[in-house]
Amino acid sequence: MSRRSGSIAGTIALAGSLLLTQRVLARPVPVVPAVVLQGGKSVAFALCPRGADERSACASALAAAPSNQRSIDRLLVEGAHAERFVLFLSGYRTSFAQGLLEAGRIAQLLGPRFFVVYVDWGSHGKLYDYEGDARAAKRDVAPFADFVTALRRKAGARSLDVYAYSMGTRVVAGAMATVRSPLAGEPVIDQAVLAAPDLTLNDYRVAITRQPIPFRHVTMYASRADRALLLSSIIHLHHRLGQMTGGRIALQHTDVVDASAADRSTVGHGYPVHDARVICDVAAVFLDRVIPHPAWLRSRGVWTLDVERVHPPSDGLPCRETT
Repeated sequence: MSRRSGSIAGTIALAGSLLLTQRVLARPVPVVPAVVLQGGKSVAFALCPRGADERSACASALAAAPSNQRSIDRLLVEGAHAERFVLFLSGYRTSFAQGLLEAGRIAQLLGPRFFVVYVDWGSHGKLYDYEGDARAAKRDVAPFADFVTALRRKAGARSLDVYAYSMGTRVVAGAMATVRSPLAGEPVIDQAVLAAPDLTLNDYRVAITRQPIPFRHVTMYASRADRALLLSSIIHLHHRLGQMTGGRIALQHTDVVDASAADRSTVGHGYPVHDARVICDVAAVFLDRVIPHPAWLRSRGVWTLDVERVHPPSDGLPCRETT
């Protein structure tokens, strides 16, 4: 295939992916708060102005010297009604606007008991900039660690959960490999969901085997049908955790869920944000439902998600209990 043909094919694939995202997500969804991370020489995080639809609109908030603490205080006021905070980090080539849509759809399905915050780590939103996104994810590990530590310190009795998808899991794992809980004897994160993680096993073990452990519990969703992670494994010459569904490895404080039966559109990688059945199962994780969930079956040493047993609601309603 010529370079031009490859470019055309890539453009067509991207257009199809965006059309699917719009078809699934372009419904009335809540507008969730967004926090942007800034790594590098000047580490910072800031809450974006409401209504911001691109990262550049948050520049003034990042530039304000006391923005970090003010952002935490504002989030706590906005989320005062909720039992649990959920920090959502999206994946590779996700623009700021698309990430907000994904977070809004997740918030809609999770319901009012949850306060969902979109955490933008600076993906360039471009199909052919995987390495650029990888550098951005690595750069924003430090500000995410600062953000989650500051939020944990002031969140009180409310649970602090994380829903990280694809390359966003690198930001979470990198931060958890170094961060220290500000509350003695308590983990930094209560429930962490790592969905389609673009991570190596070693990356994850570094984060999960620390003492004291930074997570109370982790649920990992993987799929054999994930062709995007297959390409990532070829690029890195190493398997990615989001492909490992065979139960060959034991992971401390971690349940691995095989979601291979979920939506396989968008090269089998978009199920954590496009398939409402998966998001509703994630809701059960955040609600601390007894393991195994009714939709989990034991197979090959891991849990297998039977998506036919998860019944997502009509538009605009939160997830119901799985039976």
